[in-house]
Amino acid sequence: MAPLKPGLWSLPALLAFAIWSAQMGSLSGGYMRYYVELVIYEDGVQRHPLPDLQAKDVYYSEVVTAVSRRLVLLGVGQFKVMIKGIYMLTPAQSSAVFLKNGRLVSVDDVYKRLMYLLRKNVKAHVHHKDLAVVVTRRQLVTQYGVPTNGFTLRVSMCTGQNIAIV
Repeated sequence: MAPLKPGLWSLPALLAFAIWSAQMGSLSGGYMRYYVELVIYEDGVQRHPLPDLQAKDVYYSEVVTAVSRRLVLLGVGQFKVMIKGIYMLTPAQSSAVFLKNGRLVSVDDVYKRLMYLLRKNVKAHVHHKDLAVVVTRRQLVTQYGVPTNGFTLRVSMCTGQNIAIV
């Protein structure tokens, strides 16, 4: 039997070693660490009601810590979520993002309008950030027209243009 060429036997060996080292890392508790940088934008017209006793940055820090702990429970690693800025949208910016002639605006429309606004006006805020979060009390609709309150994520994380609407 002829010896294998170095390019043929090294790939399976490297793959096997990668799988083995990943298993050993997860068994020994050496999880991966993920760092997520986010920017928070608040709706300037219909603000989300914050607890009265806490400052805005303390409240958001506690929310981010709770989310980080829940992500750790997934068992894929440790998540360190860092708030890189909390900004208030002006009433003009809020109406540009959320207004749709008296009808409920869809999540996709908010995403498109906010991406346009960020590219046009406040590009420096989201440069090299993983996620932009928009906090509002407005009711939105899904792409199928179903009204929704709560958390909506448009596009997946770490793709370069991420907006979460809360």
